[in-house]
Amino acid sequence: MKKQYGYAWITCEKGLIRYNPSSGDVKIYDADKNIKANKIRHIAIQNSNVIWVSSSGNSLYKLILR
Repeated sequence: MKKQYGYAWITCEKGLIRYNPSSGDVKIYDADKNIKANKIRHIAIQNSNVIWVSSSGNSLYKLILR
């Protein structure tokens, strides 16, 4: 889990979860639909709109948040 820009980011086998502790809102970025990766291993937060995701298959993905 990483906390940055007001969100807590949680990785799981099926995707990435963005949790806003202030409002309780949860957004799920599904690996099949949003990231195209199997098992997410690491995330790096570039800024409030860009997250880098690495998968178990040694792939790197750029997730642009809207």
